[in-house]
Amino acid sequence: MSTSTPPAIGRLSPDECWALLEGEHLGRLGLPDRDRPPEMLPVNFVAFEGAVYFRTAFDSKLFHITSNPIAAFEADGDDGVVRWSVLVRGTATRVRDDAEIERSGVRRLVTGSPAEKPYVIKLTADIVTGRRFVRAQSPDE
Repeated sequence: MSTSTPPAIGRLSPDECWALLEGEHLGRLGLPDRDRPPEMLPVNFVAFEGAVYFRTAFDSKLFHITSNPIAAFEADGDDGVVRWSVLVRGTATRVRDDAEIERSGVRRLVTGSPAEKPYVIKLTADIVTGRRFVRAQSPDE
């Protein structure tokens, strides 16, 4: 007997992870710190060709990435039936190539902050993992 319901918990392939990220634009950037707990910062992003792009101001994200490029990024989503979470771990670098910036679409990204964000950061993935969770039904459903 086959069921049309996906397993309650499942792993996502890297291709599934990227497809889900391409449909989202808000996630969290994780920056490790040797002397303090890691920082988790909300960022508006675009996923493009195996990387996560976001813009930033002349701020702590830019300074951190310049001195320690190791970073992680996480985004979550929910389609009403399945919840998912994707984690991207890799190296963050400042992008200065106008052609790459234009191709990625990051300039057209609307950010949630009123601050000017002229710097583009690219998180190149070393590891991409994801999980899906079937939404549990409430007793009333």
